[in-house]
Order: sequence, then structure tokens, then C-alpha cells
Amino acid sequence: MPEYVKLVFEGEPDVARGFILGWACGQGFSLRQIDRNVLVPGRWDIRVESKLDSLVEAIRPGAAAVLIVESTSADRVLEALPPVADRLPLHLRARAAIRAAYFEFKYEIFDRKEAASVRTIFESLPDGADISDDYSPEERSDPSAHGAEMYAPVHAYVCRAEGTVGGNLWSVLQVHERCKQYERIQIGKVRLDLES
Repeated sequence: MPEYVKLVFEGEPDVARGFILGWACGQGFSLRQIDRNVLVPGRWDIRVESKLDSLVEAIRPGAAAVLIVESTSADRVLEALPPVADRLPLHLRARAAIRAAYFEFKYEIFDRKEAASVRTIFESLPDGADISDDYSPEERSDPSAHGAEMYAPVHAYVCRAEGTVGGNLWSVLQVHERCKQYERIQIGKVRLDLES
């Protein structure tokens, strides 16, 4: 499993993204490798800001760029920054290793097949991801409600659950992406647990 770091740059976000993506292309990374090694928050649903980042952004909008970079790539990116620092208005403000990531979810599904597919997401997690102990899908059937429409107050079948998926950032992102395929799953942004 790849390990990641959160890099906070002082400078325009587009400049930071351009520098790192340009560096990755210059290293010969394929688009797939770039997508896995440089996690741009606009592409992934990751909550990256801290209270300090939010304060700086409120005082000086556009003054900080936050990127998530695979740890060995981060070291190499930071080595490439000093030679261009006089021409590029970009400076590293902070670096923090990401210990883990997590997101909360809940769902209420009225179709047995869809419920089975959704339960499979949480029963077959990738290596490096775990589900919280409070996850316990609850199914109810009411044969007397058979034939009721999707938005009726009573349904013939309902499956409900909520919980938290946590673990390695890349594994958690894979589960988060699978959840996006089902509109009945409500998911929060992926949050990061950083080393202090």
C-alpha cells in the first residue's frame, strides 16, 4: 500500500498543481501513475483543510495549495523545487505524513438487488481498509406494502445501515469511489488523520 503525505504550499494552487504534475510528466509517469501518486483534491473527494489552512485562506484567498503526494514521490518533488524557486512563486509551508483516512456513510435502500450490491461493497473491502464495528445492515420486509411506489411512506423492503470506512488512504479512496456509483449511499468526504 502506498503511503502519502499532505503538502501545503504557499502560492497559487494552480501553480502548485502545475509544478507537481509537470514534474510527474517529466519523470515519465503515465496518467494512471500520476493519478495514484499525486492526489489532487478536486479529483478526489478529500477534505484537506485544517483550521489553520482555513484561516490563511480567509485572510489571503488563493494563498495556499494543498496536495496529497505519495511519500517517495514527495521527497523527489521537494528536491526539484529549490532550483526553480527564484522563478516560481511557490514555497513549502507544511508537510505531514498521513497515518490513515476515513469517511462516514449511511444508506437506505428499497430494492433487494441494489441492497445486495451495496452490502458487497462493505463486505469485500480492499486490503488496508476496515469498517467500523457499528456497521450492521438492518433489513425489513412488509409484504402488505408490496406494489408501493419508490417514494411512498411504506415500502415492501428496506435495508438501512451506517458506519465508517477507515484505513490506508488509497484503499479508503477505492471504497469511496465505489460508493459514488450508488445514489442511495450518502457519503461524507474522506478525512485525513495526520501525524503531528
